[in-house]
Amino acid sequence: MFDDLMRQNTSQVDVENPDLKQFPRFSVVQCEDFLMEPGDCLFIPRGYFHHIRALEKSISVSIWFGD
Repeated sequence: MFDDLMRQNTSQVDVENPDLKQFPRFSVVQCEDFLMEPGDCLFIPRGYFHHIRALEKSISVSIWFGD
């Protein structure tokens, strides 16, 4: 994890090109891929790490719900 407050919940692993020598446990991480269409909404439960990559120009909105 990063030391600064803004990135305290950000992983240092490059998930598209992971360094398995530095992060060997990443090799057993299970992932799911989703192809989203315009108007789709994806709920990501609290505590789940996620990575998003747009295949073309897009606008994304994240809403963090409180307790």
